[in-house]
Formats: sequence, structure tokens, C-alpha cells
Amino acid sequence: MPKKIKQLNEKQQKRLAEKQEKLAQKEAKRLKKEEKKLQRQQKNQKSKKNAPSLQQQIATIASKQNLKRDWYKLDNAALIYPALNVGGKDAIFRLAVVLKKEVDPLQLQHAVNDVVPRFPTITSALRAGLFWYYFDTPNAPVVVEEEDKSPATPIQVSRRRPVVRVCYFKNQIACEFFHSACDGSGGLAFLNCLVNRYLTLTGEKIVDTTNTLNALDKPSERETEDSFQRVYVKNAPMLFKEENAYHVKGTKFGGHKLVYRKIICSASRLHQIAKQHNCTITVLLSAAFLMALKYEKDFHHSKDDKPIKLSVPINLRKIYDSQTVRNFSSYLYATYKDSSTLQELVDQLKIQWEKQNNKAYCDGMISYNCSSQNNFFIKLTPLVLKNIVLGAVYNAKGDARNTASFSNLGIVKAPKEFYDHIHRYEFTFGKTFSTPIGMTAVTFGDTLVLNLSSQIKETVVERRFVEILSGLGLEMAIECNDLENYTLKSEVDK
Repeated sequence: MPKKIKQLNEKQQKRLAEKQEKLAQKEAKRLKKEEKKLQRQQKNQKSKKNAPSLQQQIATIASKQNLKRDWYKLDNAALIYPALNVGGKDAIFRLAVVLKKEVDPLQLQHAVNDVVPRFPTITSALRAGLFWYYFDTPNAPVVVEEEDKSPATPIQVSRRRPVVRVCYFKNQIACEFFHSACDGSGGLAFLNCLVNRYLTLTGEKIVDTTNTLNALDKPSERETEDSFQRVYVKNAPMLFKEENAYHVKGTKFGGHKLVYRKIICSASRLHQIAKQHNCTITVLLSAAFLMALKYEKDFHHSKDDKPIKLSVPINLRKIYDSQTVRNFSSYLYATYKDSSTLQELVDQLKIQWEKQNNKAYCDGMISYNCSSQNNFFIKLTPLVLKNIVLGAVYNAKGDARNTASFSNLGIVKAPKEFYDHIHRYEFTFGKTFSTPIGMTAVTFGDTLVLNLSSQIKETVVERRFVEILSGLGLEMAIECNDLENYTLKSEVDK
């Protein structure tokens, strides 16, 4: 072999060997990197495995909650609800805000911790004494829960748990109250305070204090008082004697299942329609609801001659100058009379409520209820017997006298900064007492949210109610939590 060719082969072999060595070194480096990456992943997985879950972190924060407080007597209106709860009626209502950002559950729990001492009656536990129920320190803190079940499910009030529940889901914060704790106005005070504190802890600056208590202040005596007993006028006459009412018929779902049909509309547009009928939004909606109930009665060819009646709670705080965050409401009754048009019924309701929405009427209602509570013999009756008696009295004089209930919280007053962070408020009943159907309303900004809750499969009332509002020229977005039983439109109704 020529010498030149031999030298060339040796060079090529050398270069090939060098190239192979470089490739081997590169592969060794790659394998070393892969090994380190794998070690890091294993370390992270081990760290994650040992790290506390979100719910564990929430529970740790909640464990630092200040549970020290005094015991409280139940207010006059609160006394009936434990007896109804024993009888299988839930007595729950729900208030919520839909935020513009997703909820931070850890900061929400911190906010709850700060708010709990501010509302000792609302965040207490219900306890049974020998003669009366009362509020006392709960065994467990109020722990924020991610919502994974239907709204307004029962609260176990017999195990010294708080009578309020705080939930979150995506960008919604919801508070659910056992009705002995407070009414809608008291619940709104709690929710506004909680949202204010939550936004502050997440870095937002809230300067305005409109209708919002400071979470770091101490509760005043006026906020925790039983205003019924303070304003009670002995022997004030009852101005009206209410008669029993027609009840809606239908196939019940059973258990605690409720179907919610949410109607979202423009508050200014609805106000404009109400103004055309020379009435308030509450009167207009009450009249439309009564007409829908009358349609249901005719639809089933009912021979029941009892009147169709709507009970509408009224806030007594303005009438009696009260600051309580406990229950302080009474009821007006709207009765359907023979009316061929909505306007005729509106005019009748205005006359009916003018006779009821005054101090003399409310004095009589409060006197009737408080005189029973203050009766010497009733005071000495054991609680077990009281539950039986109160349940029977409600069935005879409360449950029997309503066809349905409609509660309108009205326009939510809140700090001006809330408008930058909140889309809307929502308000709804849990399982209603007097009827399988109930309606609630609340307004924030120009958004009014109506919620029709139903325990029955038939949708005659809801469909007719939507038809009436649509016929008045109101555009609505409609949502439902049960698609299997959803027969209303799910898009904007034009």
C-alpha cells in the first residue's frame, strides 16, 4: 500500500475516534442532566406529597379563629326556626357576590377569621336549654368550603356548629345562614363586612364605609340586641285577622332538592316599567307573581276557594330606629282579588299595603308574637313540648296562611369601590316553609337578580311569571341549576 494512502487512513481514523469520543462525552453530559432532572422531579413530587393540601391550609388558618364570646338569648323571630328545623324544614337563606376575579380561598379564610368576632350572634352555635334555645360558643370555627353541592343545603344546627356557612366557587363568595341567626338585612351586613375585609387583604384599597361595618371594631349592644323586645308594646291590637290561603299543587322532588331559576335583568328598565304602572318594583313583581299563581290554580282547575296570598317581609329597622344585625322583620300580605289586568291588581295591592305598612300594624304584630314569648306559663314549659307547640302553631297560623313568599332586599348599599370588583349580588331561599315555590330579589347597580326556588317538578308558575314580565317589555337572561327539569328559555328572552 502506498505510504500516502496509509497516512490518510490513519488521519481519518484519528478524526473518527475524536468524533466518537466527543459524541460519547456529549451523551454522558446529557445522561447526567437527565439524571439530575429526574432527581429534582422526584424531590418535588416528594415535597408536594408532604405539603399540606389547600383544605388543610384553610383549616390551619381557621384554627386560629377567636371563638371567645358570651351566650345570647334568641330574638323573638328566631325562636320558631329551631322548632321548624326539628320538623324537617330547613330555615336557610343564602346571600352571595359574584366577583370580577377568582376567589383566593386562603385570604377568604383570613377575612372570615377577622369577621367572626365582629358578629358574635351570627357566628355562634345553637344550643338547647331546658326551656329555650340559646346561642353559645361553637365547638368548631367557621371554615371556608369550596362549594360542591346544591345551594342552601341544611346546616346541622344541633351539633354546636356555627349557624353560618361560608362557601366559594370560582369567582363567587356565598354566605348561608340558619334563619335564627339573622334576617336578610343582618346577613347583608355580614356579607358586606366579609367582602370588604377580603378585598382589603387581597391588596385593594376600600375607603368608603357605606353600609359596611369595620371588621376590626367591637360589636355594639345595639347591634346584638333583640329589637322586638325593646319596641314591644303590650296589648297593641292586631289590625287584621289573616285567613288561610290556597297552596300550590305539584310533584315534589323529595329530600332537600330545590330547583333554582335565576332571572337577571336591568333594574333601571324594570323601574321604568313599574313607573308606567305607577308603583314600586316590589309591588309590580308581587302582582306579576300573584297572577302567575292564579294561572297555576286555574290551570289545574282547582276547586279550592281559599284566597291566593303572598307574604312579603318588611324591614322594621327604619320604622323603629334599630341597628340590630339579628332578626327584625315583619310581614305584609298581598291577596289576589278578582282582577282582569295587571294594573287592576297593582292598584289593589297599593291599597292593601297602605293599610299594613305602618307602625300601628307592626305594633300589633310584634305585640302578638312577644306576648306569647313573655307568657309566664309558656316560659316554664319544657323545650321538648315547646317544639311541638311552636311547630303546630306555625303550621296552623303561618304555613297555612301563605300561598308563596316573596322577599326583596332592594338596592344593596355598599362602598363605591365595590363596583370595581363585584358583578352582582344574589339572594335566595333554601327550602321554603309555606309553599313549594318562593321568590327573592336583590339589586346591585343596574343588575337586578330574581330567584325562583321550587320544590316541585311542574313549572307552570315560573313559565307564566316569565311570560308576564316578557309581555311588559323586559329583557331577561335566565339560568337554571337543573337542566333535566329545565323547561324555561336559557337565553335572553326578547
